[in-house]
Amino acid sequence: MKRKIVAFTVAFILTLSTSAYAVDIGINDTNVEFCGHTGFPFIDSNNRTQVPLRITMESLGAEVDWNQDTQTVVVVKDDMKVEVPIGKSYLIKNGQKIPHDTAAIIRGNRTYIPIRAVLEAFGSEVGWKSETQTVILDGQSFYGNDGKTPSAAACSKSHPGDFTITTVEHYPGNILALKIEKLNEADTVSIHTDAVKAKAEVFKYGDHYIAVLPIDLYVTIGDHDLSVTFNQGKDDEYNITRIFGIKSRTFKTQYLVVSESLNQSNRNDEANKEFVKVVKPARTISETKKLWEDEFIMPVSGRLTTEFAQIRYVNNEISSSRHSGIDLAAPSGTSVQAPNNGKVTLAAPGLLSTGNTIVIDHGMGLFTSYYHLNTMNVTVGESVKKGDIIGTVGSTGFSTGPHLHYAVSIYNTYVNPYQPFAEIID
Repeated sequence: MKRKIVAFTVAFILTLSTSAYAVDIGINDTNVEFCGHTGFPFIDSNNRTQVPLRITMESLGAEVDWNQDTQTVVVVKDDMKVEVPIGKSYLIKNGQKIPHDTAAIIRGNRTYIPIRAVLEAFGSEVGWKSETQTVILDGQSFYGNDGKTPSAAACSKSHPGDFTITTVEHYPGNILALKIEKLNEADTVSIHTDAVKAKAEVFKYGDHYIAVLPIDLYVTIGDHDLSVTFNQGKDDEYNITRIFGIKSRTFKTQYLVVSESLNQSNRNDEANKEFVKVVKPARTISETKKLWEDEFIMPVSGRLTTEFAQIRYVNNEISSSRHSGIDLAAPSGTSVQAPNNGKVTLAAPGLLSTGNTIVIDHGMGLFTSYYHLNTMNVTVGESVKKGDIIGTVGSTGFSTGPHLHYAVSIYNTYVNPYQPFAEIID
């Protein structure tokens, strides 16, 4: 039986930390309940509101069907049928094609439809109240005056777990951070997005959990899914998918000329194997608790000579990877400070590529690394505080002059050293 409504309001509460939006849909003072089982509305790249298909349209009293062969949503009300093909910038109303400026999509195995385009195809009046950021539909224009109202659809399952994206802007090489809430002790969490290639790890922090993920340097610009699966493989498994956007960033190119003797002796297969054997293991096991406090400070005051992720040519030969940190030129012997609290996991002298090298674990997978040092004042296992002198600037390893190579990484995936870290969690 078809159900009728008199009026409904979609109120958008904009959150600056993610491109997803918390949404209240009220039908005669009764809210439609969105949850991980149903999916959540969001604003797409065309600035159009996409809503979960079934729970939204059934809450409006419409009948919903799916044509698998044509990948088309079919919405029926009385003698009117609106077909919404996935990925197409048009819909079909009683056989007549009507163009619009965005498309229905499938995200996280759920179907989302552009609500304004669909409802206007039914002849409904859709308005916008800017002071409350509310999309408003006149119910009488949708159903007429018969006065029957449906009850709002609700989640068929009740799940406590949820997550929010706590980082504000996302660029290649930046950090993507999540806050995961309302978990039971036995619940498991797995995270997936094609914007991150590294394995995601979840840490307990206060009364919730967090995940700090490195966005891939070669990520596609635009909207991406972020899916969190709770209790994967169990009877109560469920998934929440939200959308976030990656903005474009331009990386500079550097042309470096060095002596052939330096190039051959410090930039070769032996140096690469040594780095994999010595340095990478120092960034594979991290304290599960947060060791750092407030914002990180720069380890040395110097002139920036090479930026993070810069494309580098050495003697006209392109490097196989981007520049992993920043180079800060300073006189030999200049003090190098610990940028924040942590524990030393490596203090290795005389490496072919990175010279005298220190690695500090700041907890929760966050590491900092220091290359080409002249002297090292710390040992493995030693705890350091923000501002402690850990060594001095030098020119050891593959280096053309005194400078500090400073790198920040999530385990062994490098990230932008200039990104504010205090705001990610606290």
